[in-house]
Amino acid sequence: MDTDTISLALSYDDEMDTGRTYYTIFTHSNTKGDTSSLSPLNMSFTTDYYHFDKFETSGYSWLLGFKQEYDSLLFNKDMVFGMEYLHRSEGYHSLLAGEPLSYDNYSNIGDTYNVYTGIRFNKNVLLKLRYYQYKDNGKMTKPILSTVTTDSSNGKSSGNYHSYSLQLYIEF
Repeated sequence: MDTDTISLALSYDDEMDTGRTYYTIFTHSNTKGDTSSLSPLNMSFTTDYYHFDKFETSGYSWLLGFKQEYDSLLFNKDMVFGMEYLHRSEGYHSLLAGEPLSYDNYSNIGDTYNVYTGIRFNKNVLLKLRYYQYKDNGKMTKPILSTVTTDSSNGKSSGNYHSYSLQLYIEF
């Protein structure tokens, strides 16, 4: 695959006065590729679920986020609260590694909601509780390294899910 990406990110950081940070990222991608060499039939073919052929797609991603920091709020420890909304259109391609390394799979199309709260034990250790919800909006990317999309009803599952996670961040 050959992917060209362009992004614009904006952030307003008022953390010193109010503890708030607002941010947004808009990304557009164009992807070209050929997955025919991966075909189990040793030839190009496309079904409702698979795409083993040349393709060219383009799409966008839009992230909107907010973070609030609180000084010495709980047990004399700093707290953080945040939320993010992410929309990915059909044809968008990200170079993120995806699960299990990241909830943001490179092929997720639709809407993602992410809410978290955390406690900072010191300047290098942060513990976060995160709620994550993904809605595919009826679309999915055909599997096997393709950015071609199809209706999620053609797939084996809808792809909608939510999760809770406890994350420990250690900076060094």
